[in-house]
Amino acid sequence: MAAPPRKKLKSSQSTVGDPSAVLERHPGLYAPFRALGFITNHVPFVLQVHSAKGASIPARMQILTCVGLTWAMWDGERITLLFVGSNAPNPINSLAMQGEYVWAASGSSLVKYFRGQQVSLLQNPLSSTIATIMIFGSFLLALTEDGRHLLVWDTASEELECTIPFDNGFTATYMLHPATYLNKILVASAEGALQLWNIRSHPANLRDAASNSQSAVTALVQSPAVDVVGIGFASGEVSVYDVRADERLLRVHMEGGGVRSISFRADGKPTLATANSSGHLAIWDLNQGGRLLHMVRGAHDGAIVSVQWVPGQAVLITAGEDNSLKAWPSTDKVQWLFDSPSSPPRLLKSRSGHHAPPHLIRYYGEDGKTILTAARDRSLRSTSVDWEDVVTTHTGEAMARTWHVQNKTCGRWLFKLPDADEDRPIDPGIAKAQTFDQRTLSASVVSACGNFGIVGSSSGLVQSFNMQSGMARTYYEIPKNPPSGSSKWRGAKTGSVTGLATDGLNKTLIVSTMDGKLYFFDFHSGELFKDFALPSSIVTITLQRDSGLLAAICDDLVVRIVDVETRRVVRELRGFKGRILDLTFSPDSRWLVAASLDSIIRTFDIPSGRLIDGFKTPSVATSVSFSPTGDFLATSHVDSVGIFLWANRAQYSEIFFKSVKEEEIEELGMPSVQGLAEEDSVEALHSLIAVDSQDVYTTPAQLDEELMTLTLLPRSKWQTLLNIEIIQQRNKPKEPPKPPEQAPFFLPSLPGVDHRLDMAKHLTEEPSRNTKKLKTSTQTIQTEFGLKLGEEENDGNYEDFFVYVKKLSPAALDAELRTLSTWQDLMLCTTALRRRLESHRDFEAVQTLLKVFFRIHGEAFVENEDLGESLESLLEVQRKESLRLLDLVSSALGTFIVGVPRVGWDRLSRPVPGTSCPSSCKIVMATLNAPKDLEGLRSLLKNATKVKVAGIDIDGVFRGKYMSKDKFLGAANGGFGFCSVVFGWDINDMVYPKELLISNRANGYRDLLAIVDLSTYRTIPWEDDVPFFLVSFTDPDTRQPICCCPRSTLSKAVEKADQHGWKAMAGVEYEYFQFKETPQSAAEKHFVNLNALTPGMHGYSMLRTTLNKDYFNALYDQSLKFGIDIEGHHTETGPGVFESALAYTSALRMADNASLFKLLAKSIGMKHGIIPSFMAKPYGNLPGTSGHIHVSLRSKDGRNIFALGEEEIKAGGRKNAANDDTKYISEEAEQFLAGILDGLVDVVPLSFWAPNAVTYGYDSRAASIRIISPPSVPPSATRFEVRVPGADMQPHLALSAIFLLGLRGIERKLSIDLPPVSQITTVEQRKAVRKLNTSLEGATTQMMREGSVAREILGDDFVEHFGGTREHEVNLWNSAVTNWEVERYLELV
Repeated sequence: MAAPPRKKLKSSQSTVGDPSAVLERHPGLYAPFRALGFITNHVPFVLQVHSAKGASIPARMQILTCVGLTWAMWDGERITLLFVGSNAPNPINSLAMQGEYVWAASGSSLVKYFRGQQVSLLQNPLSSTIATIMIFGSFLLALTEDGRHLLVWDTASEELECTIPFDNGFTATYMLHPATYLNKILVASAEGALQLWNIRSHPANLRDAASNSQSAVTALVQSPAVDVVGIGFASGEVSVYDVRADERLLRVHMEGGGVRSISFRADGKPTLATANSSGHLAIWDLNQGGRLLHMVRGAHDGAIVSVQWVPGQAVLITAGEDNSLKAWPSTDKVQWLFDSPSSPPRLLKSRSGHHAPPHLIRYYGEDGKTILTAARDRSLRSTSVDWEDVVTTHTGEAMARTWHVQNKTCGRWLFKLPDADEDRPIDPGIAKAQTFDQRTLSASVVSACGNFGIVGSSSGLVQSFNMQSGMARTYYEIPKNPPSGSSKWRGAKTGSVTGLATDGLNKTLIVSTMDGKLYFFDFHSGELFKDFALPSSIVTITLQRDSGLLAAICDDLVVRIVDVETRRVVRELRGFKGRILDLTFSPDSRWLVAASLDSIIRTFDIPSGRLIDGFKTPSVATSVSFSPTGDFLATSHVDSVGIFLWANRAQYSEIFFKSVKEEEIEELGMPSVQGLAEEDSVEALHSLIAVDSQDVYTTPAQLDEELMTLTLLPRSKWQTLLNIEIIQQRNKPKEPPKPPEQAPFFLPSLPGVDHRLDMAKHLTEEPSRNTKKLKTSTQTIQTEFGLKLGEEENDGNYEDFFVYVKKLSPAALDAELRTLSTWQDLMLCTTALRRRLESHRDFEAVQTLLKVFFRIHGEAFVENEDLGESLESLLEVQRKESLRLLDLVSSALGTFIVGVPRVGWDRLSRPVPGTSCPSSCKIVMATLNAPKDLEGLRSLLKNATKVKVAGIDIDGVFRGKYMSKDKFLGAANGGFGFCSVVFGWDINDMVYPKELLISNRANGYRDLLAIVDLSTYRTIPWEDDVPFFLVSFTDPDTRQPICCCPRSTLSKAVEKADQHGWKAMAGVEYEYFQFKETPQSAAEKHFVNLNALTPGMHGYSMLRTTLNKDYFNALYDQSLKFGIDIEGHHTETGPGVFESALAYTSALRMADNASLFKLLAKSIGMKHGIIPSFMAKPYGNLPGTSGHIHVSLRSKDGRNIFALGEEEIKAGGRKNAANDDTKYISEEAEQFLAGILDGLVDVVPLSFWAPNAVTYGYDSRAASIRIISPPSVPPSATRFEVRVPGADMQPHLALSAIFLLGLRGIERKLSIDLPPVSQITTVEQRKAVRKLNTSLEGATTQMMREGSVAREILGDDFVEHFGGTREHEVNLWNSAVTNWEVERYLELV
C-alpha cells in the first residue's frame, strides 16, 4: 500500500509530545499518531469576533477551547476545527487571545502561540502555578493559583512589569477590566469581596467593594451598561453590581449548584444567562426584576464551565465538562438559538465527544475512516464518517438496540427475549423471540451480510433477528449437557453467553459461554454440529472472517486461537500479567494485538506464536481496533474520553521482527491532539529507516557448524534437475521444425498465354551452404562453471562455486555437468561435493547434484581406477552426513504441547562444547500452566471449588487430602499443618516401634508445615480434573526442610549441581506386573495365585495389547493429560508385564512424574478391575521388574556435561580415559561414574535395590551401570543408565543417591580403579568385584555404619531416620512365616 501524501515537516521549538523524539527512544512497531474526540474540558473557552470590514463581509467568529495539554481553535459559525496548538509543558489552566496570538497558562509558564506553534515561553518568577490569565491592552495579567499575587507582563517586550501582592484574607479568583475604566481591573476573591486596582506606574488598590456575600466568587463578567458587572457565587447567587456606586442592583438565585458562568445578552435585550455546576442553563429577564424566563435542565450532562452570548446575535454558546449531543453526554460546545426574547432556547449546533472513557472501540466499514466507540456514558459514537447496521447490548438490560451509523441515530428495533408468561401481542417496534425466561443480554453480533442481528443472554439463550423487519428468526439452543468428550464441566449449568461470531458465508454461528465452551451452530437451521471446551472460562471471542481464525480471551490470562474450519486450538498466546481487556486482528490476519490490565499493548505474530512488539501506555487501554487498511491502531483508555491513533510503522518502512522479551517493553507517550502530529510521525517513521537497519538481525549463512543448512531455493528446482531428461523427452518435438520455403528473387514464368510461375527449377536447386559457423570439434571449451570450479581451494567450502550453481537454471546446470569430460574435472567436482557436505551447507542441492553427476559420469568412475580413492572419500562423508541429518531430524520430531518439547534421550538437539543449546531443548521444571504467583493461582482456580494436595512419604506413598479453595489459597503462601505421623508409620500405617527423629510419641506426632509447590500444578483427569499440587515438608519452628522429606532431599542434590552451574537431568523406565484382580479379591486370596493380566512371556508384543487395549491406551493417554510425558509404552517379558519409559526432564520433575505414574497406574487400574504391581519380584521363578534410571548433567546453556566435543570424537576419543569403555565420555562424566561406583554399596537401601555387583561397561546391559555414549548415540545423548534399582524404588531417594554420589566423585576427582565388565573374564577377576548386599538387613547395616558414604552425602539425621524405617521392615520380615516355610516344613519336619 502506498504511503499517504505528506505535507512538509514543520519545525517546532518545543519537543514536548514530539513523535519523532518518542520514536527515537522506541523504534517499535507502532508510533503515536493522533488523538481524536477531544472538544473541551473544565477550562472556559475564549470567544473572539473579528469585525467586518464592509457591509458585504460578515463578522468572523472563532472559539478557543482547552483540551488538556493543548488547545483547539474552532470556526464559530460551523463549529468545525481550524487547527490545534502544539503541546504545552503542563496541562493548560487558562486561555486568552490577542489578535492572532494565543496565550496559555501551563503550570508556572505562559506559552505564546502563533498559528498553532509555540513562539515564546514566559516563566513565573515566583514558580507558583498560574490559574487565570487575561489580555488587558498590551498587558497580560495573570493570577497565581494560591490567589496571593497578580503578575503583569508587557506582551510586546515580554518583560515582567510588576507583581501585585494581595493582603491576607483576600484570595484572588477572577479578574475583569470594567468598561471605560482606564488601567483598572476588578479582582474577585474566594471570600466574596472585590477590589479595584490600577496597574499602571504605581499599582494601588483603589477601592474595596463589598458584595454582601460570604460565598466565593465563581464568575465575573461585564454587563452592557457602564459601571455594572455580573457576579456569580458558589452558593448559587447571581448579583448585578454597580461598581462605581458600590451597591447591588439585582440578585437572583439559581438552584442545583454553584454558578460557574454568567453572560449578558449583547444585542440590546435585557437578558441574563447563567449556568451552574449541575449542567442547568437559566435565562433571566432583567427588566422584570430578574424574573426567570426559562430553565433548561440538563443542558449538559456535566458542569457548564462557560456561557457567552455572541455579540449582536441571539445566539448563546455554552461549554461543559460533559461532551454530548443534547441527549448524548460528552464534553460539549453547544449553540442555543433564541427565536424571540421570551421564547425558550433550542439547540442549533453542537460538537461533542464522550464524557466518560470509552471501553469498546471498533473500526466500521472497509475504508478505515470510521470508528465506532461505546462508553459508560450510555452512548454509541461514530468518529469520522439502508437500514440499521449495528446491534448493541447494554449492561443490566434485557433488550438489544439497533443503530443506523450513516444517520448517526438509534434504530427502530429493540430485540427482546420476553418472560415465559408473557403472551401479549408484540408491541410495535419491539421484536421478540420465542417464550423463555428473560435474562440480561450479554452479547451481540451482526451477520456478514448485514441482514441478521444475533443476541445472546446471560442465561445461555441465543436468537437471531431480521435487521430490516425486526422480526425474530432462528433460535439456537445450547444443550444443558457438557460438550462431547469433556468431563470437566459435567454437572455444570449452562453458562452465560460471552461472545457471538458468524463466518463470512453465513454458514456457521459460533457461541462462547462463561464456562469455557465453544458451540458451532448451522446458521440457518440452528442445529448444533460441534462443541468442545477450553481449559478456562471464556471472556469474549473475536473472529477474523477472512482467515477463519477465532481468538478467545480466557480467564487464565491466555488468548487461544481456534481454527473454525478444523475446530481445533492452533495457538495459545501467553505472557499477560493482568486481565486481558480486548484484542484485534490485523487485516491480513498475521498479527494479533491485545490490551491488558498491566497497561501493555502486545502484538503477537500468529504463524510463529511469538511476541514481536509491546509497549506500555501511561494509562490502561480498555479497547483496541486495527484499521481495515492496516495503517492505524486505534485505542481507548480508562482515564481519557478521547480516541488515540497509533501509526503502523510497517506501512511506511521495512520492519524486521524479532521476539520481544517482557523486560524489553518500554513506555510510550500518548499521541497528541495537534493536527501536525501525524506529519511529524510519518516523517519520523521515514527518518528511522536507516537507524533500524543498524539494529536488524541478519540471519548468518550458518547458524551453527553442527547444523545442516538448506539452500532455501524452491523444491521444484531440484526436482526439475533430477527429472530433466524426462522433461526434455516429453518436450521434444516429434520431428524437427521445417523452415518456410523462400521464394526466389526472380520468379521464372512458363511460356504461354496464361501467366504461370515455373517452380520446378526452384525446388530442384540445392541452396548453397556458405556459412561462418564453426564445425564441431573435440576441443574442450572452458565455461564459467568450470572456471569457478577450478579456482576454489581444495580444502575450502566452495562458497563462490555454489553461489554460482544456485543461480543456474536446471537445464543450464545439467548442461554444465555434461561438459565435465576430463578425469581432472571429475576429481574437482567430487572434491567440491565432498567439501560442501563437510561444511554442512546446501544439503539438498548436493544430494541432487550427486545423483545427476553420477547418472551422467558413473561409467567413467567404474572404468577409471584413479578416481576410486576420491569416490571412496565422498562415499564416507555422504554416509556420515546422512546419518547426521537423520539425527537432527529426529531431534526436531519431539511432540510439542504449547512450546514444551517431549523428546527422548536419543532425540536431543546436538549442542557440543562451546555451543549453545537451542531454546527448544531448555527443559524447565514447572508443569504446563503452573501459576507463577498467588495472583496467577487465584486466576487459575477461579472456577474450582476444591483442591487436592499430597506429599510423598519415605516409602514413595502419596499422603494427601482435599482442601477447600479458600483454605488452600490462604495456605498457598505460608503453608499449612500436616500431621507428622506420615513419617512415623510404615507403608501399612503401622507406627514404628522405634522412636524416630521426626515423628514420635514424645513430640505427640505434631504437625509439620506443608509448603505448596506451585510449579507442580496439574489436574487429575480421572477425578473430574480437580486441581492438584505437591507439597514438601518443613519444620514448623525453623521452617527448614525436614531431613526425611524425599522431595527436599532431592532438592538438595539438585541445588548442589546448580552450584556448579549444572542442571540435573533424568529419565525413568518402569517394568511392572498387572493382575486381573481387585483389592478385595486379592485380599480374599491372601495375594496368592493371582490371575495375571495376560498369560505367557510376550515382550514387545503387538498382539497382547489388543486384549486390554482400553486399559493399555488409558495408561498412556491419561498420563499425558496428567502432565507425565511417556516416551515408550509396550509389553515386556513376563505374564501381564508392561514397560513404560517416562520422557526425560529435570531431576526433581522426573522424580515427581515417576512417583505420580505409580499413583496413576493404580488409579486407572482400579477403574478396569486391574492391579498393577511395582513390587520388584512378585514371582520367585520369574525375572523381576526393574526401575532403570538414566542420568546426565547439563550446563545452563543446554550443553551436555558428559559429552565430548566433535573434534575429540573424530580423534578417536579422550586421551586420558581410564579405558576404552570411557574414552567417549568427558572427564567429568568419568569422575561422576567413579563416584557412583565408590559409594554404591553404602546407599543400597534407598531404593530396595536388587542384589548385584559393582560393575560398569559401554552399552552393556549386563553391567550395573551402562555407559551410553558415541558411537552408538549422538554426543548430546551421552548418559549413564543405572540398572540396579527395582520398580519398587523411591524415585526421589534413588535420584538423590545417584547425583550426590556422582557430584562427590567430580568434586574429589575420583578415578575408576576397576575394569569394565567386558574385561572381567577370569574367576579371579570375578571374585575381586565388589558385591552389593544380598539382603535388606545387611544393606541397612552397611549404610548406617560410622563413616559410611551415605552419612557423608545424606547426613546423619537422614541415615538414622531412614535406617530406622528399614530396620522395622527387617524385623517384620524376620518375624514372618512364609508360605515356602509352611509348605516345606509343616508336615515333614
